[in-house]
Amino acid sequence: MRISSIYTQSVGPLADGVIKLEDDWSNEIEAQVLFTGNNGCGKSTLLRGIAILWEALGIWLSTEQPLAPASNTRKMVRTLGRDRYYF
Repeated sequence: MRISSIYTQSVGPLADGVIKLEDDWSNEIEAQVLFTGNNGCGKSTLLRGIAILWEALGIWLSTEQPLAPASNTRKMVRTLGRDRYYF
């Protein structure tokens, strides 16, 4: 699973909008991303959201097997359509 964009809506201090994780020149998904900003701008909030999605939907990269079921986390995550989730 690769994340190409993150859509935020009413997420703590983050403004509503889209955070694209694609290279502007090649349109390929970046292999590494650095989130920077002032204290309280939402970096940790964003990473916590990604961690919840990883726990609910992720796979082990080495074996490509699903992670162990995380029932509480899976209950929080809802599907909006193909490859779109919210919690």
